Amino acid sequence: MIIKVVSNTDKVFDQSIKKLQSGSYILSKLLEKWLRVYVLSNVLRNIASGRYFKKHPTGQLAKSFLVKVREIRGGALGELYSNLIYAGVQEEGLQKDIRPVKAKALTIPTDEAKTPAGRLRAWVKNKAYKSSFIGPSKKKDTAIIYAIKAKKPIPIFILKKKIEKGKIPGKHYVRDAIEISEPFDQAMAKEIMDKLFG
Repeated sequence: MIIKVVSNTDKVFDQSIKKLQSGSYILSKLLEKWLRVYVLSNVLRNIASGRYFKKHPTGQLAKSFLVKVREIRGGALGELYSNLIYAGVQEEGLQKDIRPVKAKALTIPTDEAKTPAGRLRAWVKNKAYKSSFIGPSKKKDTAIIYAIKAKKPIPIFILKKKIEKGKIPGKHYVRDAIEISEPFDQAMAKEIMDKLFG
């Protein structure tokens, strides 16, 4: 998953850089490029650290965000990305049908089998239950694996032939954080320019 962000500090920089151009045009352009990259880098690192998240991702996803920023013509381009396979689905939702590759069905943990952070509960992961069985479901092409725990059947996995596009909604962690960060982006740029030029 890669989300690209272009620096939105143009007005702030354009107003202040003009003050330098009367002295040295080359110096002003070099400083402008450096400042755009510096501000965008800081804003994206703050986003990656979770500072601007409305909803906080958990576990490996929260630790997986990385930042890359480079100069482009007239500004800076930042990339906020994650190498986790499921990061794109978490952010934008399911964009295409998913079918099992080797297994006969997809195995999806139920809410009863997961912690609030979305991880498998230890007793499910370690198979700390007496037995299990597959039961039918009211939904087509779906079955349920039940575990017997404390003499009660508890649904732990849903078996599906496929998950259709759009069935998993995106949580938009990064997109929302970018919108929230925009005023901070502008404020940081203005503070730097005020200190440099008064």
